Amino acid sequence: MNASPRILIMGVGNRMYGDDAFGPLFAEALEQCGVPALNSELDVFTAVSHLEGVDLLIFIDVVDKSFGEPGDVVVLRIDPRTLSPEEVATAISFETSAHQVTPAHIVLLGYSSGFFRGEAYVVGVVSEHTDFARKMSSRVVAAAERACLKLREIARSAEINCVCVQKEFRNIVARYSQEFAE
Repeated sequence: MNASPRILIMGVGNRMYGDDAFGPLFAEALEQCGVPALNSELDVFTAVSHLEGVDLLIFIDVVDKSFGEPGDVVVLRIDPRTLSPEEVATAISFETSAHQVTPAHIVLLGYSSGFFRGEAYVVGVVSEHTDFARKMSSRVVAAAERACLKLREIARSAEINCVCVQKEFRNIVARYSQEFAE
């Protein structure tokens, strides 16, 4: 009997920057629905320590408009084996600040340190804005169900109830939105 793969779902972003809140709030909704997820909002560099033994790593994040229209959901595969040693060194230089860290940086750090040898994906929602002290745009909020369905496609062995996740996400967003101006 084969053991189920060890899956880590990681919400990344910053809830103070509009649509960038999607990842952390989505991770919170997953947790509320019994799906283990890591909110790495404030702790991106130590996120690498959670990668040891993980077979499948899935980031929930926003992506820029070069990937489509605001609210579109995309799936991106991150494969550090396709990079040269020079590209890896550049990507994980000491000059990278916490504000510049992307899911690719986390995967590269895990891979180069030997902690992570699994598959990595980003379920990304195209953001409308990442302005400071603004709430999430309605198009990004509306993408939660589609993002959950994409997540469930990738993490087949995880039991993810997208109806629950969407409901909890909307509740979390409603509470979060009260803190910000239109």
